[in-house]
Amino acid sequence: MKILVDSKGMHSKGGIGRDAVYFLEFVINSLNNLDAEIDYSPKYFQKLSRKYVTLRGLLRFGIQVPKRKADVFIENNFSGRRVKNDKILHIVRVHDIFPISNPNWFRKVACKVFASGFKASIRHGKTIYVCNSHTTRQKLLSLNSNLENKSIVLHCNAEHIRNIENVQCPCKGCTILENLDLAAPYFVMVGTIEPRKNYEFILDVIRRNKLAIKIIVIGRPGWKSKKTQKLLRGDSRVDWVPDCCDSALQGLYLKSIAFLSTSHDEGFNLPAAEAVILGKNVILPKSAIYDELYGKTYFKYSHESELIALLTSIDHFKKITSKFEFNHFESKKESRNDLLLLIQSYSTFL
Repeated sequence: MKILVDSKGMHSKGGIGRDAVYFLEFVINSLNNLDAEIDYSPKYFQKLSRKYVTLRGLLRFGIQVPKRKADVFIENNFSGRRVKNDKILHIVRVHDIFPISNPNWFRKVACKVFASGFKASIRHGKTIYVCNSHTTRQKLLSLNSNLENKSIVLHCNAEHIRNIENVQCPCKGCTILENLDLAAPYFVMVGTIEPRKNYEFILDVIRRNKLAIKIIVIGRPGWKSKKTQKLLRGDSRVDWVPDCCDSALQGLYLKSIAFLSTSHDEGFNLPAAEAVILGKNVILPKSAIYDELYGKTYFKYSHESELIALLTSIDHFKKITSKFEFNHFESKKESRNDLLLLIQSYSTFL
């Protein structure tokens, strides 16, 4: 069996999304009867590719879908590729459906690509949809109820995220932490600077209420964010770190009061999961996705007044030392079996 991974959907402007890597590892490790060949294509995939040198699989990180060079095509969140050959099995990770449900958060071209990719996957027929959560799966089914027998929920993230506890910095002479003033208590926020992350809201709350708190924001500049970038640079209570290695990120999690997110919505929120794994408190807006994934392990707010109360309760956070765990992320084996059962229904590939 030969596998092709879509490079366009697996990377962002600054590199490969960590959650995309976890999804890729899950699928590759589930398909354990593969040929052996590695193709180091674009430079931003070279580091990732080295992780798979010992795997028995063809990882061709190219930008074209072959007509018959691969048996399985793995895609991340409908990047716009088309699988025209009906003999190729298409496995797509569904992180969210926001480009369809909330197009105002994205550029028009991104929404168009996502929608056309989604329709193409349905027309292809031999597509398996791997969703981040039951909440995301239900949203997917609201678009097309016929996908119920073609979709599963991936519950293996915790195992991979725990690796952050033992991460070692590959950077030479990393000075990110040295350049930040970490003496004063701070909240940490992690995520691309984009409209959906709602950074302008928290900056406005801090300014209007004159909150004497500090926030460190870690995230690369994204789309439709010039105004937000200007606000981040212009507030003395905020330190913005556009680029951060894994080791420094771990340090910033551990030294923080708590992890904070004000996103309008999320498909998973990997940084929140990383913070939980490291034993940190997390403050998130109340939502169905967080209730499913984190249950009682997060501090939730529905209104601005509730958020302000949490942000000004530093002493309360200091007293909490218990390490939280996820609700149900230990069912990796079940998720893998679900995926293999779907693949087995396409007997051509066995």
